[in-house]
Amino acid sequence: MVLTVETRKRHLKLYRAAVKGDWEIAKSIFEKYPGDILAKISKVDDTPLHMAAAANRTRFVKELVIHKHMKKDDLATTNKEGKTALCHAAASGNMELVNLMLEKNGELAQIRNGKNMLPIQMAALLGQEQMVLHLYKATKDSLKDDDLIELLVTLINNYLYDAALLLVNNHRQLATLRAGNKETALHALARMPLTSSEVANPNQQGFLKSLFNLCTNMVQNQRMHPKALELVEILWKEVILLDDKQISELIGLPSMLIFVAAEHGNDQFLSKLIDKYPDLIFKVNEHQYSIFHIAVLNRHEKIFNLIYETGSIKDLIVVKLDEKENNILHLAAKLPPPNRLNIVSGAALQLQRELLWFKVNIYTLFLVGLRL
Repeated sequence: MVLTVETRKRHLKLYRAAVKGDWEIAKSIFEKYPGDILAKISKVDDTPLHMAAAANRTRFVKELVIHKHMKKDDLATTNKEGKTALCHAAASGNMELVNLMLEKNGELAQIRNGKNMLPIQMAALLGQEQMVLHLYKATKDSLKDDDLIELLVTLINNYLYDAALLLVNNHRQLATLRAGNKETALHALARMPLTSSEVANPNQQGFLKSLFNLCTNMVQNQRMHPKALELVEILWKEVILLDDKQISELIGLPSMLIFVAAEHGNDQFLSKLIDKYPDLIFKVNEHQYSIFHIAVLNRHEKIFNLIYETGSIKDLIVVKLDEKENNILHLAAKLPPPNRLNIVSGAALQLQRELLWFKVNIYTLFLVGLRL
């Protein structure tokens, strides 16, 4: 549609008024041109309500929502991206704006955007946990399993664990469902980055001791978030109720989640799983590596130390050969991947860490029965 110069100028004026929250200017336009309430004033066909909601202009939105020319269905108007104004308000975390619009049209929370995402999912994607909890109350009865698992994975990926726990506790079936990328919630948790707690303070110990500890403390003090670990426990309790074949399929596709966790150094995650389902220690990947082999390759000491919990079975694990006839001691002698070598900067510290790793783990391997 080709606009006249006069209409174009008016829409630009309305655009500026919506972004700045200047209701008086917008009101004067609407009184003369009531149809401009739904005017498409941006390149993606945003209306004044879209623009004001995106800019968090609370008074402007309130006046517009209650305006005599704004009908209930008008609030459901979407732009080229399939977004309603509520989507913008939810994404920005503005609870007042969301409530204003839902009071006039309660169906807005169920309208999906062009990517088939609900407002609650958009809020989760942008880290708005309180908005997620708020919208969950308005949508929980209409959310399908596909919506729920996508929402759960998004919450986990954005570290919104309170909302994730609420979702899992109310919908235990989520433990065995897959998101659009075929991953389960446990897959998402397996690769969660760990957080550092205490790091050695050189001012509180001797220089040589601090230098010695620096190489190990950066890794040793990393832990999984307590609420993320709680999620693991709840989900895994549901998964192990399946038969062995179903469990293997669930944790093995699209990637074997225990190997993902081992590569990321997620020892607490693996400990929880192995405690309830010890058979996991026998799982090997296409290279015939167990989680302990992967831990050695990636210098994750805490995962490697889980081998003590396997009892006499550890002797079978450490002597197992990979596809190239290497045992776990051979792997311990290899250089780690660059991302693990570079956790400390400088060749001297890297060499020190490698020497420390090699000495400690050769001793450990002897203890578990390996003979050179």
